[in-house]
Amino acid sequence: TLLVRSPDVNAVASAAQATGQLVGQGVALESQGLATGPSYLFTGINAIKPALLSAAIKAARAAAVQFAHDSGSRIGPIVRANQGLIEILPRDPVPGAREQQQIDKTVRVVATLDYALRN
Repeated sequence: TLLVRSPDVNAVASAAQATGQLVGQGVALESQGLATGPSYLFTGINAIKPALLSAAIKAARAAAVQFAHDSGSRIGPIVRANQGLIEILPRDPVPGAREQQQIDKTVRVVATLDYALRN
C-alpha cells in the first residue's frame, strides 16, 4: 500500500497515470478490491460551510417569498430552521465511479426553513 497525501491533486493524477511506465519496466503492481488508482478526498468543508449555508438560506427565502406571493400572503419570520446533511458528490455522475475517484466534486447542503405566512 502506498499512501500519498498532497493538496496538489494534479500532481497525484499525473503520478497515477505514470504507473503504466513502471509496469512497462517490469514492476508488478497489485490492487485490492475493485478500486484502483488514487482516492481524492475533499477536506475543505469548514472553509466553505458558511457560504454553502448562506446560499441555501437565500434560496429557501426566495422559495418562501414566491410561495407566499402565489398564495396571496406575505412572508413572516422564520419559525424553525434546520441544517441538513452536507453531501460531497461527484461533479459528473458516472455509472460505477465513486465520488472518491473523481477530482472535481459538487458539495450540497439542504437547509429547511419554515416561515410564518401572513394575510
